[in-house]
This record gives sequence, structure tokens and C-alpha cells, in this order.
Amino acid sequence: MSNTPKKYAVVGNPISHSLSPKIHQSFADQFNLKIQYGKIEIKPLEFSRVIKELIDEGYIGLNVTLPFKVEAFKICDHLSQRAKYSKSVNTLTIRGNKIYGDTTDGPGLVKDLINRDVILRDKVLLLIGAGGAAQAVMYDLIQKKPTIIYLTNRTLSKSCDMAKYWQSHADENKVKLEILPPKEFPNFNLIINATSAGLIDNSSPVSSLIQGDHWYDMMYGKSTPFLNQSFEQGASKASGGLGMLIEQAAASFFIWHKLKPETKLIYKELT
Repeated sequence: MSNTPKKYAVVGNPISHSLSPKIHQSFADQFNLKIQYGKIEIKPLEFSRVIKELIDEGYIGLNVTLPFKVEAFKICDHLSQRAKYSKSVNTLTIRGNKIYGDTTDGPGLVKDLINRDVILRDKVLLLIGAGGAAQAVMYDLIQKKPTIIYLTNRTLSKSCDMAKYWQSHADENKVKLEILPPKEFPNFNLIINATSAGLIDNSSPVSSLIQGDHWYDMMYGKSTPFLNQSFEQGASKASGGLGMLIEQAAASFFIWHKLKPETKLIYKELT
């Protein structure tokens, strides 16, 4: 039996800030697995070519981060049902020169919310954003059967398109989808920010009139304007996306190794 470590990596642009190598090595250490997990920056327009080269070099698993999740979706030979719905892939598995695609963003978000004792079933949710990050978690949010998911975005027509796309899946799970009108603000059990607002202009993506019990920002690494606003408006709980990052990594780890790592230790280490 070869003692050569199996090769994995996270790919994206930029990638230098990625915590994925540290997280996956922590998981591997729990099971005494020998892996090689790196981070590889890919230039725009070179994604498909570089992925083929990595496969030729013996990589058997790749995590995909921004801005390549849609491109990853397009190059897969086989897709999970979740990935088909989301049209987004963040986990590539190579078997026999075939590429298998899945997305673990939704499971990562839901698992982190469960860890925080957030109940989704029969609740009222607000999801802010209509881009890839929002699309990637809709499947799993709907699966948890909240009463209603309100959608909103800076360009409201994109939220309308998003609602139309997800309507059949929502109907199957008896979940209502609504667009948040600009002047109507119900009280939400959970508000999720799936935008990058605040990275550049230091602004929050929601009105100062919105109220919610738990505010969750899928961004991580700093105190965002969205989270700052949550405290100003009296939210009982607020949290960033580090837990989601770790839990989606754990879901990817399970896809590759069929092992469920303990996530609490690495979360404590990174906070």
C-alpha cells in the first residue's frame, strides 16, 4: 500500500486568505489520515484548463470558492440533486477521470444554524441577496420547511427571478416564497445576509426598520456592517459565517472520506 498522501486543494481567486487547508488538515488529523491539501489561485478564464491539469497531476478532490462555483458546475460529468437545483458546485470529486460535483454550502449553513439552536421549521426567514451565495443555500433552507422565505435584493427583479426559479421546489415542501416589498417589514425569526455588502462601502444591505430575532452573515473574518446593525436594532442573537465555512468543509470531507469530523475544536482554534 502506498504511503503517498492523497492530493486535495481549494481553488479560487483570490485564495491566499483561505482557511480550508487548515480546516481539512485538522479533520484529517482526527482520523490519522495522510492528505496533502493546498490552495491554488486560478486566473480568470483559465478554470477548466487548470482543473484538467490538476486531475492529470493526481488530485482526487477539489473545493471551489469564488468566483468559480458556476464554472465548476458546468464541467461536471455527474451532479448531485442539490447541485443540479443550485447550479453551483463547491466540491469536486475525481473518480476514473469523471468529475462528480456537489455543493455543501447549504448543508454547512443549516448545520451551523442547528449548532446555534436556530429552528427553521415553521419560521419566517429573510434571505438577502440573489447571487450565487444565496442560490447555493436555497435548496437546504426550503428542505427545512420554514413557513415562508422572504427574498430581497438591491435589484428586486433578481429576487423575483429567484422566486420563480425555486417555486416548484418550495411548493413541494409547502414553503411560501415572497418578495419583500420596500415598505413592509414583518418581524423575522432569522435574517440571512448572502451578499458582500460592506466589503467596499461599509454599508448594510437592509433597512434600519427591519427587525429579526437572529441575524446571520454568511461572510466571516470581521465584524460586518450587517452584524453591527443587528446589535443596534436589538437582535437577540447574531453570528458570522465562520461556522458555516467549517461545516461545509466537514460535509466535503465526508463526501471524500465517508468520515464525519468533529468541528468544535477547529472552530475554537479559529475564533
